[in-house]
Amino acid sequence: MIRENVAIFETMKRVADGLSNAMGKNCEVVLHDFSDLSASLIHVAGDLTQRQIGAPITDLIFKTYKDKGDQAEDLAGYRTIFNGRIMKSSTTFLRNSAGQVIGCLCINLDVTDFLNAKAALDEFTHFSADSSQSPERFASSFQETLESILDETVAEMGKQPATMDKDERLEFMRRLNTREVFVFKGAVNQVARLFGVTRYTIYNDLKEIRETDLV
Repeated sequence: MIRENVAIFETMKRVADGLSNAMGKNCEVVLHDFSDLSASLIHVAGDLTQRQIGAPITDLIFKTYKDKGDQAEDLAGYRTIFNGRIMKSSTTFLRNSAGQVIGCLCINLDVTDFLNAKAALDEFTHFSADSSQSPERFASSFQETLESILDETVAEMGKQPATMDKDERLEFMRRLNTREVFVFKGAVNQVARLFGVTRYTIYNDLKEIRETDLV
């Protein structure tokens, strides 16, 4: 079993080096051997936390391991801070063929610069309070504009026109009418084709909703 554990750690050292090299200077990968928790750190790839070989296990990993033992669950994407730098960390517990936890592989990613960039991007892409209004459409023809509005209205209704009953069709017409779609030439014919009805049905629907809205 000891030989197996050694082989696992040797393999994970190469994994740690590979991950660190792939992720660059903002990544640190460390390997802990739980045979001696007071000096568990046996390999470091990267230098974010400035730890050396022989450093002890962290308090979080110690508590998790002591509470759960061989049933300890991996920890993914938790937040840690070192020297004011914010890191996204993950811990994977290593087990031998007997299912015993023998150590862990920990990945620390310094995301401070990414968070600063995110804050700048959030500020740059912030919209005004009235941004909930219908989006502006940049179309090269009326047909494109109409199709865009129809697609958006279908999405709002959550149902395809061919499966709508009359009440749903009237609500659809009401929304189009609110957007003043029918002031454009050819809109009635386009909507009629969408529903598979005659243009006269659409005219009757429009008459009905306009009379209802006036009540």
